[in-house]
Amino acid sequence: MKSIKIETKFTVLLTLVSGFSLLLCMLVSYFAIQPGLKDLFAHIELKKIEPWARSLEIVYKMEGSWDAVSGQEKNLFPDAQIMGPTALESRIRLFDAQGKQILGQPGSLEKSRTLVLEKEGKVIGYLSLEPPKDGYLDQEFAETYLRSQLKTVLVVGFLILCLSVMVARVVARHFLRPINSVLEGARTLASGNYQLEIPTTGRLDELGDLSSSFGRLAETLRAAEESRNEWVADTSHELRTPLAVLRAEIEALQDGIHEPNEHSLGVLHREVMGLTRLVEELNQLAKADVGGLAYRFSPVDVGQLVAETAEGFRERFSQLDIGVEIKVRGTCKVEGDVDRLRQLWNNLLENSLRYTDSPGKVRIDVTKGDGKIKITIQDSAPGVPQEALGRLFERFFRADPSRTRGRGGSGIGLALVKKIVTAHRGTIEAHNSDMGGVRIEVVLPQLRED
Repeated sequence: MKSIKIETKFTVLLTLVSGFSLLLCMLVSYFAIQPGLKDLFAHIELKKIEPWARSLEIVYKMEGSWDAVSGQEKNLFPDAQIMGPTALESRIRLFDAQGKQILGQPGSLEKSRTLVLEKEGKVIGYLSLEPPKDGYLDQEFAETYLRSQLKTVLVVGFLILCLSVMVARVVARHFLRPINSVLEGARTLASGNYQLEIPTTGRLDELGDLSSSFGRLAETLRAAEESRNEWVADTSHELRTPLAVLRAEIEALQDGIHEPNEHSLGVLHREVMGLTRLVEELNQLAKADVGGLAYRFSPVDVGQLVAETAEGFRERFSQLDIGVEIKVRGTCKVEGDVDRLRQLWNNLLENSLRYTDSPGKVRIDVTKGDGKIKITIQDSAPGVPQEALGRLFERFFRADPSRTRGRGGSGIGLALVKKIVTAHRGTIEAHNSDMGGVRIEVVLPQLRED
């Protein structure tokens, strides 16, 4: 079934609304104009008899009653008999304050067609005007007038209807332009092409928000695709070196170049363990990306946990002639997962162990304040270029040749660290250290104790 475009629907809808409005105007005109004309003619006739009303008020003031005018129709309205019963003079009635008729042909008092006569603010009578027996309007005249008015309404309505159709199409296109842009963009994204740029519309309404939001969605998808491609490329690169070493060693053993002794087996074992560690880190990072890492939150004294973890590294630091200084100020509790936090400190200390020259020094400070726990780990030289500090927590990123795979790093540890910190609603930043190396600052929300 062929779909109907929104532009067509909008045009038809506005046309129907305009047509209905035109029909309503015609009905209102037909039923309202004729009564309105009758009221208009009645009002005009009342205006005509106002001079008589003022004259009668003067007579009453002079005589003090209506006796002087009672039964004087022929003297007051001499043309009434000549002009017939439809004449204005023939339809005038005078009533006193109590509603008793004084002048005119017999009739009733209807105050809707009456002028009030007063003396010093007091009602002294009513001058009433009876409507013509055949009505104010001649039927033929009324029908002719109504037809002319309906023709005018039809012509104006038709022009309004044509204008409505044109305006509807213009307005529909105006509103559909950003929607069509989003639709084309969605089709482009669905085809797998993420190199899409959505032009800004400059609109400040909901359609402008829709276009802007879709543009951000396209940017997010493009960044995700680029990240995925980088992930695949970096993973392939990281696996290529140990696999190449393993292949070379195995082929050397097969060709008899190397003997299967302790040294050659140690090389194989070291590369296999490196691969195992890399795959495990990749697996954990992938789980962290999709929220698959399990967390069991409970109150944790993070200061004590950092100190215990650092003590476990002290012997390895000592072997490399690297001093370790630990300062924990008070009890610093957070809501966290003990195992993941221990993994966090292990990765950070392992990073300092690998990339601090001998002799060197590592300083650890744990402080609290303003509802936050701040853990600072800084080491001595070598440092990291200023422009590279912001990228230290990207997967597979290495700042410079001094921090290379030759020191045993895969470039994944700090990326996993950032995921763990984020899961604990904290922040992590890297800065240059006054000691010549890198200063890592981790800030976690302090646990409120009731």
